[in-house]
Amino acid sequence: MPHGFRFAVKGGRYITHMVGPDKLQAGLDRFFDSGVTRLGDRLGPILWQFPSRRRFDPEHLENFCAALPRTHDGHRLQHALEPRHESFRDPQALEILHRHRIALVASDGAGEFPLFLDNNGALDNDADGADASAGLVYVRLHGPHELYHGGYSPAQLHQWASVIRELATTGTRTPRDVYVYFDNDADGRAPFDALALTDTLTG
Repeated sequence: MPHGFRFAVKGGRYITHMVGPDKLQAGLDRFFDSGVTRLGDRLGPILWQFPSRRRFDPEHLENFCAALPRTHDGHRLQHALEPRHESFRDPQALEILHRHRIALVASDGAGEFPLFLDNNGALDNDADGADASAGLVYVRLHGPHELYHGGYSPAQLHQWASVIRELATTGTRTPRDVYVYFDNDADGRAPFDALALTDTLTG
């Protein structure tokens, strides 16, 4: 396993799609007690994906973010949220996420759901200049023209490399950690695009 490799863990659909507020904490407890943190330092940020029908509701988002644990069994946890409704572009949604230090996912969904690119540098830093955001960038690339299908062209990958660099450095003195996941795997393009983007970013 390569040095620095992190596993991408997705929060349970039961928690994000099915349970009501009264069962949220119990659902989270079961999820984290299932052994997720046994990955140790190989555990990356945990992805929580809201259904496309879910609109931004300040009370719901606040309660959800507040319930997400910051540590479990002595392991530090980081979280990223992927909403799929345009209403989450509301500045209040960004404020809630920043306050709880949860990353708003930049998700390229071939136009099927909104792309949020103002997640990490949008708010002011702390008074001492420290990074007031989640401290990470989380990008999901589901396909350039059709969900889960097709490959990204060199020009598109260069464009994404520029976006990623900007998200990683805006509003902070220390570049944020970046996690990019390709989900265009129906045609087997994901690993090739991931390698090409790595070369673009490091070349």
